[in-house]
Amino acid sequence: NLDDERQRIKSFNGRIFTPKPPKNPNLSRVIVHSSIKKEDVGLAMSRSIGDYEWTLIGVTAEPIVYTIDLLGETFMREETKNFHIFVVSASDGVMDARTPEFIANQIGKRLYGSAEFPT
Repeated sequence: NLDDERQRIKSFNGRIFTPKPPKNPNLSRVIVHSSIKKEDVGLAMSRSIGDYEWTLIGVTAEPIVYTIDLLGETFMREETKNFHIFVVSASDGVMDARTPEFIANQIGKRLYGSAEFPT
């Protein structure tokens, strides 16, 4: 459901199925005709590893990467000096099912004890 992802797929003449309301439009699928299965198949993401047929219509294995400066002034303030910092890399399946706060708190509790971890 990211506009630039949709545009990339369409620029390769790819097809995207988006459910009509009341169904969730976030459940869009990239559609390709599979030479292996001999039928149309829907992929729930526009980035995937290992499926050559999908690269022909713009699906790529290149990840979306966000960079946060952990040494910047936000993290160097006095009130943040006791924070534990960790990074979570997760698939869309995890991120669609849980909030970043939930994930941070679950992992943080297991790594560092019972503190709440801001996101």
